[in-house]
Amino acid sequence: MATFTRNQDGSWRRDDERHDNILIDTGTVPALLAEHGVEARVGTAFGAEELPAGLHTVIGTRAE
Repeated sequence: MATFTRNQDGSWRRDDERHDNILIDTGTVPALLAEHGVEARVGTAFGAEELPAGLHTVIGTRAE
């Protein structure tokens, strides 16, 4: 993925990102994270933003 941003002097700057996607059983993730002090839940949205069918979120917080 390439992004282009205009600098203050009118020139452009390019930056590249790489995203590697893998398929996992998200139902196993909360237990794996719990072993490291993270309380996690699997969902289908970030706040009010629903993901397309088949995609999931894993949101966690470190237990204190």
